[in-house]
Amino acid sequence: MENTLFVLGAHDPEMKKIEELLYILGYSFSYALEGDTRTNVTNAYESEYFNFFQNNIIYIECSSLYLSESSLSIDHHRLGDYGYDLDHNHFVEASSLGQFFKYVLENDFHYASTVLGLEITHRKDSLNPHMYFDNFWFLDTVNGTIKIPEEIVLISGIDHCLIDAYKGKCKGIDTDNLLEIRINQISKDLSVSTTSLLSLVEEYSNKLKYFGKIIDFTDDKIGEGIYSPEYLILRELAISKNVPIAVKIVFNNLEKIMFLSLEKNEVENLLETKTYKNINLEKMFGVPNRGYAGGFIKKVS
Repeated sequence: MENTLFVLGAHDPEMKKIEELLYILGYSFSYALEGDTRTNVTNAYESEYFNFFQNNIIYIECSSLYLSESSLSIDHHRLGDYGYDLDHNHFVEASSLGQFFKYVLENDFHYASTVLGLEITHRKDSLNPHMYFDNFWFLDTVNGTIKIPEEIVLISGIDHCLIDAYKGKCKGIDTDNLLEIRINQISKDLSVSTTSLLSLVEEYSNKLKYFGKIIDFTDDKIGEGIYSPEYLILRELAISKNVPIAVKIVFNNLEKIMFLSLEKNEVENLLETKTYKNINLEKMFGVPNRGYAGGFIKKVS
C-alpha cells in the first residue's frame, strides 16, 4: 500500500495484533510519539508525530496536532468514532482491529489475502462490503468474501465488548473456555507463569462478593504499571462475573482509576460528575453501553 503510513497508538493486545499484521504485510508504520517516546493511554491523542512523505496517514487509536486532509482515523473509544456506538452484534467491525482488517482488504484485496493466507469464497451479493456471521465471521468485498480468522474475531470481541463476550452475546466466541484462554494470553503477554496467575484468581475471587454497589479496590495495591498481572486478573474476573469494581492503577507518576462492569447510568454519572469518593478526575473517558469508564486523579497544585 504505497504512500500510506499507519500510525499506532498505545500498546495493548489489539494494537499488538495490528502491528503484527502490518509487519507481515510489509506496510509502512510507526508509533505516535511524544518527543522520542511512544505515547501511552494518557497522551495518544496528543501526539507530536507527523510525516510529510506519505500521501495517506492512518491514525489507529491516536491522533496528532498535524492532521492532514488525507488522514483517516481507525478507532472505537471516542464519541464520533466509527465503532463507538456499535454493539455486540457488530463487534468485529466495531473494533479497531476489525476496522483495520476491513480497510486493508477493501484497498489491497489480492495482495493482502494472499500474503495473510486468507480463505476466499465468492458470493453474488458482494456489492456492499460488510461483515456478517454464518457459523463463522465473513467479510464481503467487491472482489470476494473472506472468512475472518478466529484469532481476529476473538481479539476484536475481547477488546470491544468483553462483558458481552462473557455473557455469550458475541457470536463466534466460545464462552466456556474464555477465562482460561484469557489467563493463558495474559501469561504469554507478560511472561508470567499460569501458576502465579491462578493464585491471583483464587485471591481475587474471594474478594469479588457483589452487594449491590461498586466494589472499591482503589485503596489496594494492584501491582505497578498499566498492565500488571494483579490488575489484569482482577479486571478479568470482575468482567467475567459481571461484578462492578473501581481500581487504581499507578504508572509514570500518574494515578488512574478504572471502573469496570458498570451499568449504563453509572458510567453516565461518572462522565458527568467527574468525581468518585470526593476525588476529582480529569481526562475522563468511557462508553456507557459497554460498561466502563476511567479517569486520572487530578493533582493538587
